[in-house]
Amino acid sequence: MNKPYQVYENFLEEEYFNDLYKLFTGYHNPWYYQPRSADMDGTFDFDFMFAHKIYDHKTGIHSPLWNDLQKLILKVGITAGKTNVMRAKANLYTVQSEKQIHQKHTDYPVEAETGYKTAVFNFNTCDGGTIFYVDGKEDFIPSIANSVVIFDGPTEHAGVTQTNSNIRCLLNLDYNDGEFLGEY
Repeated sequence: MNKPYQVYENFLEEEYFNDLYKLFTGYHNPWYYQPRSADMDGTFDFDFMFAHKIYDHKTGIHSPLWNDLQKLILKVGITAGKTNVMRAKANLYTVQSEKQIHQKHTDYPVEAETGYKTAVFNFNTCDGGTIFYVDGKEDFIPSIANSVVIFDGPTEHAGVTQTNSNIRCLLNLDYNDGEFLGEY
């Protein structure tokens, strides 16, 4: 069976990537604590992260970084074969003494949206990453700077924290073909 994800390394030109890296890892970018990694009921120890909401289809643009991200957002959308941004947000995980696997989830309920793509763009390299749950198996994709993994949105996945870097910083993007189904 084909895997529902594809990894693209060295995704952006070096200068643009370095500019974005500085924006997201510098001390001027505001990060907001989230007590759970996924928007689901229940929680468990160390299932937290910091987030920076950039865009949401219901409420529009939330961050001045939106303009800086246009080339990246467009390139990911073209690569994913989708035309409409549903959501853009940055996630930041802090270093842990041992890797923490966050909640298994999909970004949108499968019954509400099935034809969407999700992307995780990594700003830094570390031993954290993303686990995909495919055919009863776990596939771990490590966080590698300037790489993006694009996958079928309904694929269950989970973030994994890192032990060898102060942060794991990424951009989470969701795309569809321009029509929002159901309520999220």
